[in-house]
Amino acid sequence: MKKNLLAIWRNEITRYRYLIGAVALTSVYLRFGGAVWELKIAESVFITFELPKSMAFMVVGMFDVIVTTCLWFSFMVCASIFQVHKNASASILCIAMAILLFAIVPAYAGAADETKEGYIDSRREWYFYKKEKIKPDTDEKKVEQKPAPSVSEMSVTDLWNMHPDQFKDLIEATHKRMVQYPEDDKAMGEWVYLKDIARRKSMAVASSESAYIQRHPEYNMSKDNPISSPGRAVLYKEQRDTIESRIRLEKENFGMIFFYEPGCGYCEEQSNILRYFIKKYNWDIKGVDITRELNAKTQFNIVTTPTLLLVQRSSGESMTISVGVVSLDEIEGTLYRSIRLLNKEITPEQWNVYDFQKGGLMDPLGLMSMEKGNSE
Repeated sequence: MKKNLLAIWRNEITRYRYLIGAVALTSVYLRFGGAVWELKIAESVFITFELPKSMAFMVVGMFDVIVTTCLWFSFMVCASIFQVHKNASASILCIAMAILLFAIVPAYAGAADETKEGYIDSRREWYFYKKEKIKPDTDEKKVEQKPAPSVSEMSVTDLWNMHPDQFKDLIEATHKRMVQYPEDDKAMGEWVYLKDIARRKSMAVASSESAYIQRHPEYNMSKDNPISSPGRAVLYKEQRDTIESRIRLEKENFGMIFFYEPGCGYCEEQSNILRYFIKKYNWDIKGVDITRELNAKTQFNIVTTPTLLLVQRSSGESMTISVGVVSLDEIEGTLYRSIRLLNKEITPEQWNVYDFQKGGLMDPLGLMSMEKGNSE
């Protein structure tokens, strides 16, 4: 039986080889050209298992091969059965049925889509993973400008007691309308009117603040930061006395190092200023030539000359006082603040606070000091 079937298959393939080739080429074209239902199956598989693009081609191709092989195998089985029963015309009938089958299946699948364009797009989407593009909105969205409320309908009391945010929005809207229609007397009048109210309100706030401070002397800065010339002179004298007395007091606890290099004109000028400082305070200042003392230059990270460095004798901590040429007043002021910072008497937030100002209105941390004193 097996030999008979194989012989029949060979004879049939030899006899109808041209027709079989034509049907094969037609089927391959129809299989890959119109089998939308295969793409639907692949689509569900890709979404479920999140397969990559390469797997998409492989799965669809393997599915085509399997389906084509099964159909041709069914055709050959039917032809063999009819040949066994000596029905020669059955072979031609089976071939015709196969051709119709290969033509009807893709046609039916294509009809399943709504239109031919939709079918082509569906194929292109899954074969090439072409995502749907969002079309840009070409229509210009017109921003509706809300008209500014009429100022003439509001009373002076309403405008005076209006919340600052609301008044800000109102004055901005009125300003825009005035800029848009500068020839409109009404728009210009409302804008000037609101500006006048804002000016008067600012004066009222400043006056109220001054009156409050006058009733509460604890917030009055006239003593700590006087405005008048006599007061400023007294303040300056007090600052100078504080600085000089503190520098003289700390000459045994601190020393300074002056880094210079030969032939440096700036170093020579700074050296002359330091001679006045030594004569005034009798401090110990050590000069270091960075061209000879390379270790000192590296140790203190000296990048330019002249450089003046403050060193605390007890801890060895250091702090830069000046870089380049600076005046005697600058050296004294920076030295005073640096001494207090290295002694942990002040924090960086209190860098510009003098001893007599600590805890007062000029001290950023004065409220904390008062709170600490009250708790103790």
